Amino acid sequence: MGQWINRWTAEENRHGIALRDYLVVTRAVDPSNWKASPRGGQPRLQPRPEQPGRYLRQQSHRLVIYVSFQELATRISHRNTGKACNDPIADQLMGKISATRNLHMIFYRDVSEAAF
Repeated sequence: MGQWINRWTAEENRHGIALRDYLVVTRAVDPSNWKASPRGGQPRLQPRPEQPGRYLRQQSHRLVIYVSFQELATRISHRNTGKACNDPIADQLMGKISATRNLHMIFYRDVSEAAF
């Protein structure tokens, strides 16, 4: 599961980079107005040091079920956003991102089904 989470978060990062690059290249946003996160980056899921792995073991079924629904909702949102942009490049980009979201949803759905 740790390897999956590492790969999943890396892919999420690539999605963010692709979206950011699209917005910058099309001049849809002014990057000079962006502010750095006060925490110096994105938060990461990490077990508490005093109880390594305990929280994730106790809550893993809830986390997996939640993420399966979240990935489905995000897939739909990204697909609809691509269509609403009226830009074939944006539609193609959002289509690719939503396709990977669908693969994530299928993975989490299958894990949830196996757990039940």
